[in-house]
Amino acid sequence: MPSDQRPETHKTVFISYRRRQSWQTARLIYSHLRAHDYDVFMDVESIDSGQFDTIIRNQIAARAHFLVVLGPGSMEGFDNPQDWLRQEIEHAISLERNIIPILEEGFKFEKITPPPGRLQELPRYNALTVPHEYFDAAMQKLRERYLRKPVQGPIQATPEREIPAVEQRLEKTRQEIARESAREDPKPSPGAPSARPRVESRSAEAPAGMVKVPKGPFLYGEDRHRETIDHDYWIGIYPVTNEEFRAFILAGGYENQAYWSQEGWRWKTEENIRIPASWNNPKFIKPDHPVVGVSFHEAQAYATWARKRLPTEQEWEKAARGTDGRIYPWGDEFDKNKCNSLESRLDSTSPVSKYPEGVSPYGCYDMAGNVGEWCAVWYEQKQLPSAVRGGAWCQKSPSLRAWRLFHIEPGGRDSSLGFRLVQDISE
Repeated sequence: MPSDQRPETHKTVFISYRRRQSWQTARLIYSHLRAHDYDVFMDVESIDSGQFDTIIRNQIAARAHFLVVLGPGSMEGFDNPQDWLRQEIEHAISLERNIIPILEEGFKFEKITPPPGRLQELPRYNALTVPHEYFDAAMQKLRERYLRKPVQGPIQATPEREIPAVEQRLEKTRQEIARESAREDPKPSPGAPSARPRVESRSAEAPAGMVKVPKGPFLYGEDRHRETIDHDYWIGIYPVTNEEFRAFILAGGYENQAYWSQEGWRWKTEENIRIPASWNNPKFIKPDHPVVGVSFHEAQAYATWARKRLPTEQEWEKAARGTDGRIYPWGDEFDKNKCNSLESRLDSTSPVSKYPEGVSPYGCYDMAGNVGEWCAVWYEQKQLPSAVRGGAWCQKSPSLRAWRLFHIEPGGRDSSLGFRLVQDISE
């Protein structure tokens, strides 16, 4: 690249980070910028070896923007002149790059002892804090403000002799990020409706955001007949939120066929599906609201990526009403103050933790109202409409009864459709 080409027209970024503290944030930023057509270099080879080599030096010189991700503990080791993160930052400063400190939650410069050498200049740069719950907004600010700033030093082309090695490292980075997100695709067992794929948690502790539902009998359906679930399982305390689903998008979930069923991938490709149907509607995209506008196929793909699965109808209903056959999660009488339904007059989804008085006997929120939830249908019959449970913000109270079942085509993407996940407990 000619040295007089200004970086405001050149979308090249170098991401510097300390792996043990900031790998996840760096990975999300990398995926986000690549999705917006930025040329991003984020090395995993020298990160693993602690090596600060010629390729790293030249890639910093070849990039207009230098992002350094800082979390609690990132500055440990800065007193060592050979610390590779320190060397990367000092080299970027010497080249007068557009340096952007990316601050993770919990990191503050004022808590750090004044660093040595040129690192003392680091707090003077315009930093961007990246709260986990507002990642999208932070990335928009990064693109629209921080990455448009010009730099003083010239941008240098990658030496031709190094291009193959650089491409090899970039490919290694892409592969490692793909492996980080890759999940084994659980397949439904053929045969009876009760068959289900096993996606196990081997820990005795509940996975984050999940509660245990024990095996055993419960009263099922409108007629409250006895059913028995023969296994313990974890279920999500909340339906999947926009914040959680965003991570799937940024990890390339819509581009990786490994997460999708054969039918789901065919549907996604034919319909050119890239994001949820409601993703660009400000009414439905608040981070702590349930994701909506997702089909059965999208819910399944997310579940595979997350190494979990969709609940069967029986699993969902037991988690919603317990063992005593109650009509609503909180009891037999409808109460608009315990859920988000048409009677609540919110005219939209609501935060998934808004109704603590409406939780189910196992502590699950929003199992009546807010968003209808896709359930797994483990039948061999093709083209069978999928099951949706729970009722939604736009439906009246009868639709919120725990036993109420709706069959919707798996490609349905209404703004009332979302989901939650389950995971088997290893026996």
